[in-house]
Amino acid sequence: MGLLLCNLKAATKRLTIFYIGLLNTLYLLAKHGDTQDKARSEAEQLLHGSDPTYEYVAQMSYITSVIREAMRILPPLLGFSRQATEDCIVNGYHVPKGTVFSMLSVALHNSPEYFDQPE
Repeated sequence: MGLLLCNLKAATKRLTIFYIGLLNTLYLLAKHGDTQDKARSEAEQLLHGSDPTYEYVAQMSYITSVIREAMRILPPLLGFSRQATEDCIVNGYHVPKGTVFSMLSVALHNSPEYFDQPE
């Protein structure tokens, strides 16, 4: 029973993250009608009224870019943590095994150090 509840909890978290990402993407598309129109046009040109399949979706390069950019601008998780599995050096600092790192996705995704036009 415990394993079932653990799996249910993990699945619920994944679905929540997925839906937050979906809602953020739809919100940004609603704010940017030109992007929405171009994405719709790409889907219509590829699908011709058919149901989307993996093969179709794999060809939707503009829509893929839009989703990735939406996840960068409004990530479904504001941050995440990782634990060092061994001693290491990060930017010249010694980090002992077991140290927990926390990263704010929003700060990383909006940094001009990593993105040419983060805004």
